[in-house]
Amino acid sequence: MTEGLTDLQKNLLTYIKVNASVSHRATIDITEAAKKLGVTIEEVEDALIFLAEKDYIKIVKAPPTPKAREFFVTVFAKLITSYVQGKISQKEYLDRLAELRNISGHIGIPPEGFPREPNQILEIFTSLAKNIQALHRLESESSTLSPEVREKLQAEYNQAVIEISKTLKQILATIEDSCRNLAKQIDELEAQLKIIEADEKIRGIDKTIEKQHIKTRIEETRKNISIMLSLLQPQQVDQQKLLQEAERIKKLITTLQHQYEITNAKALIEGNPTLKEEARKLETQINQLKQQLASIQSTLSQTNTSQTQELTTLISNTVENPPSTITQETLKQLKEINAILQRIKTYPTT
Repeated sequence: MTEGLTDLQKNLLTYIKVNASVSHRATIDITEAAKKLGVTIEEVEDALIFLAEKDYIKIVKAPPTPKAREFFVTVFAKLITSYVQGKISQKEYLDRLAELRNISGHIGIPPEGFPREPNQILEIFTSLAKNIQALHRLESESSTLSPEVREKLQAEYNQAVIEISKTLKQILATIEDSCRNLAKQIDELEAQLKIIEADEKIRGIDKTIEKQHIKTRIEETRKNISIMLSLLQPQQVDQQKLLQEAERIKKLITTLQHQYEITNAKALIEGNPTLKEEARKLETQINQLKQQLASIQSTLSQTNTSQTQELTTLISNTVENPPSTITQETLKQLKEINAILQRIKTYPTT
């Protein structure tokens, strides 16, 4: 169904279908498509991204343009959010993440810019905080340590902060880059909306559909920024509910495991292909439940408070008043992270 699509979006969708192979894959030249459709390259890009966002098409490779970069980072944000909310399994998340990481090199994003797990950012923040705190404690305990021990620990803690900071910066850069591009897109859409409203008033032409389309895109773009920023703000977890859910899954695994053993045994004895398929499905279901259980247990093991906010304050304080145990290179890394975190706070959200 193509209801709600503009003429360009409909024509582009038809153009893609005409150029698709029997496997439903199509490689199109954006410049050529723009000429064929009588529009600009930018308009084709916008239409492609809109069609992909609405699941009319799936983009698996793109040229390294700012819009392509923005699109794939936003795809990642939606992917990781769906996983956190339990809408997709761990296997599906990891498979699609692998696809994104393969594409990322073409659009100028290092694969490490996409965290392997939703809680990886929290783990990185926690690890970084421990080592920064260690540098502060080392300063206060210096008088009780020999110069050799102090020097060794100082080198170890500084190196740890530097390495962790590099990983964190790649992820923060991906988030910031997406927020910056999305904020720019909002500005462009709002300017476009003002022009349409002025034109509607001057010429007396009803442009309700065009205005609503742009307003919807503005709202969706703001939501995308919120999704990106939510990665830095882990939500409070109701531990009681998680414990209950973990217990439910454990009982279900036990029940299904029993069914699997009986079904699999009968399939082997009788050589029944139907039973073999049923046993395979049971095994898959059990594995998925085990993954869900592992994810819940991992969440319960985290101190799921406002750790990212605490670290932001810790980094800011350390940058303003660095301990004598911190090296210039370590301080430089922390200053860069602090600057990114401060800039990220300024982007518009819903």
